[in-house]
Amino acid sequence: MTDEGRPVSEPTDQKGPRSGGDARRPALTDEERRLLDFAEVSSDWFYELDRDLRFSLISSGSSARTGEDPTVLLGRTPVREGLEEVSHEAWSNHLGDLAARRPIVDFRFARKDAGGRLRHFSINAKPIFDAKGEFAGYRGTGREITQIVNAERFLRDIIDTVPAVIMVKDALSRYVMMNDYYARVILGSTPGVATGLVSGAFLGEQVAAVGRSQDEAVLASGVASQPFQRVMPIADGSIRTFLVKKVPLTDGAGPPSSVLTVGMDISPLKEAERALMDTQARLR
Repeated sequence: MTDEGRPVSEPTDQKGPRSGGDARRPALTDEERRLLDFAEVSSDWFYELDRDLRFSLISSGSSARTGEDPTVLLGRTPVREGLEEVSHEAWSNHLGDLAARRPIVDFRFARKDAGGRLRHFSINAKPIFDAKGEFAGYRGTGREITQIVNAERFLRDIIDTVPAVIMVKDALSRYVMMNDYYARVILGSTPGVATGLVSGAFLGEQVAAVGRSQDEAVLASGVASQPFQRVMPIADGSIRTFLVKKVPLTDGAGPPSSVLTVGMDISPLKEAERALMDTQARLR
């Protein structure tokens, strides 16, 4: 066990934070040490907010990751200052969750370390209530996800360079994700604009209904489709033929909740086949 995960302050009382070294803190019971060990191995740091949403406890592991002295935060409420890659909407939603005493789930942000390197983090927290049922604050954990974010972005870059259809829709036919090719060539849009909207908003209800029916069949069976051909219009108004495969996706619990669609434009191949057939017909 290292010192990295030890608390740097005790929880605040109503007058403010109490701080002190281990010598002034009562010895941990076996159960408390057991819970602390679990917290340390499952996250990079842990923290508490009091009933006024002020930081009251932050383990020293946070400084090694974020580069920020945890004692500076004690007694203060969370602020957006110093955080990167957090939109106004994301920060507003985060504050709304805190105000409504909702759990904090995978709130992501980035900070630059002392060397200027951008590092990414995720925090999770649950609201706590006292014996009277009154709100008493939050207990949460944080972890560095720089490698995960970089891998996601690398994969995204690869997906966006593939000249093929890659997209996911949920059970309500809303786009969950798509690559640049699908958004640009098929929808005449961008992933940022189209994600969250229904396919009918771009393809028209008649074309969207065909895809929706195919998705529903895959969701109902829970089995990936065999590759099939689909003829459909694209953003420039031309009609193209795609070789398509659909795969049901699940979060690991319950039935599939979304469908991954991958497809390749085989129009040039179809045109070559027709030209060959025409040539053969003339030679007969």
